[in-house]
Amino acid sequence: MKRLIMGLLSVMALALLLSPSVLTQAQDAPAPKTGGEEEDKTTESEPADTNQVAVDFETIGGLMFVKVKVNDKGPYDFLFDSGAQISVISQRLATELDLEMSDMPGGGMQGVGKAEAKACVVDEFQIGSFKRGKTGAGSLDMDHVSGGLGRHMMGIIGQNVIKQMKHIEIDFSTGKLTFKLFPEDEMPVDQTEQVIIQTAEGGAMPGIPGLPGLPGGPGPDKPKKKPGKEDEDEFSFPPIIPNGNFFFQDEGKTEATKARREPKDGMTLTYTTGELTIPFLNQTLEITPFWHVDAVINGKSRRMMFDTGASALLVLADSFIDELAIPTSFSFTVKGVAEGEARAGLVDSFELGSVKDEDVAFMSNALFKVSDQVKEQLGPLGNMLQGLDKLDFDGIVGISFCHRFKKTIINNAERTLRFEPYEEAEDNGSSPYEGEDMMKEAVIRTWNGKAGEFGLSGDGVPLHEWEKNGLETGGLVVEEVTEGSAAAKAGIKVGDILTHVVDKVEGESPLADGPSLVIYGCMNDPGTEVTVRVKRGEELLDLKVVLSKYIWEGTFPERFQRK
Repeated sequence: MKRLIMGLLSVMALALLLSPSVLTQAQDAPAPKTGGEEEDKTTESEPADTNQVAVDFETIGGLMFVKVKVNDKGPYDFLFDSGAQISVISQRLATELDLEMSDMPGGGMQGVGKAEAKACVVDEFQIGSFKRGKTGAGSLDMDHVSGGLGRHMMGIIGQNVIKQMKHIEIDFSTGKLTFKLFPEDEMPVDQTEQVIIQTAEGGAMPGIPGLPGLPGGPGPDKPKKKPGKEDEDEFSFPPIIPNGNFFFQDEGKTEATKARREPKDGMTLTYTTGELTIPFLNQTLEITPFWHVDAVINGKSRRMMFDTGASALLVLADSFIDELAIPTSFSFTVKGVAEGEARAGLVDSFELGSVKDEDVAFMSNALFKVSDQVKEQLGPLGNMLQGLDKLDFDGIVGISFCHRFKKTIINNAERTLRFEPYEEAEDNGSSPYEGEDMMKEAVIRTWNGKAGEFGLSGDGVPLHEWEKNGLETGGLVVEEVTEGSAAAKAGIKVGDILTHVVDKVEGESPLADGPSLVIYGCMNDPGTEVTVRVKRGEELLDLKVVLSKYIWEGTFPERFQRK
């Protein structure tokens, strides 16, 4: 088993659908391709030098992190996230820069877990040589992901910034992000961002032409909801789901990589965004800027959201899983700004463009529906609108798909996603296949009763608490130990910090989150003795845990049955 890097789930538990609850106005763009035709590669060549920006990015947990300067300070680590409708400034950075906070217009944000978010405006937002003026953003506490990263994640580059990039090239072989901006007279304007800026500056909430202003949260006769009860939180964020690829990673250095499973040919996808035509206004409104693509799951064509901020290859909505009666396997709690339950499973087949795979691992959770949000915001008027279901999606295709290819090229003018393959002699330094296979194996082992379990839950220790706890690589603080479980029998207690799993073959592997421990258990037989390094106050203990059997009940495909 490869060296465990068990600190990345908390990152993956943050960036899914950061979407302020406001409508955005569609921007003009050339008509998208009708689909099916191969993109002329000359249109996808290197952008001209004029107005071109090139910056390095770092891959952590499969996700892209770019250096960003804010108000001429920094640079700071920001996640490049096409699934975030608006950019985000962490509360830590907002405090450092002394930014003024205001309520998020429209009732909040959709994304990960359930928590309160605020809105803020920065005077300058800079990526490489691209200096952007006033930038509206949400603000969230991101300290909980710092333990997995080993650094502070200071923000997210969202679609209000990404949509202004006409041509984007992501080269995974060199770690280079190159983009060319739209000309000034074609530059898209994000209405969500304008709402945040105008509201922060004391202006009135702008309305959609012909419609009243959007709701700006509780008015004087509507007291703000008190957080606490799950169904009363002001902001709702379903959790992003991690990809097993990245808890066990020596990226690009595996036997799976040598097997050359990467696609040999390039491919082009056409994407759409969440647009809605209002007949009585004769206008088209962009409700969300998410990139929608058509995928085929178990022979069913479904609308998916392509998200560079999701590390998983495939995240499916619980409702879709139930509709197709797809069996799931083990589950675990994923913590974003709050927490949610994730289930693992396998789909029989997955097709996206020319890529066709069988028995593909997925994670599922309760993805929110944009259509419900629109109805809630617009009240009776929302119920009158037709075609709202076109705004929804049944799942997410994450950046793990991009890691199959050398380059991902986004043309926001023509709304295409181009994927360029590695040459036969080239090595894929971020191949996702070994991890995806491991997730698949964990699912099958659980189905067959061959998965072990620790019987505890916990959360990663935030980076700013490492020093006071004497930690060098982070750890998992135990929040609950199941009575009679393997962990309880080994003497593990609430408040203990688990720092490493000590493997006889692989040696010490850092541990920084609960889900990774669940999957580690699933990859070992019940009865396996595992040594866990525990920090208890000033003591450092090596406790031996004899894994119990992961209890799973249900039916699964006969072809996966093992003796």
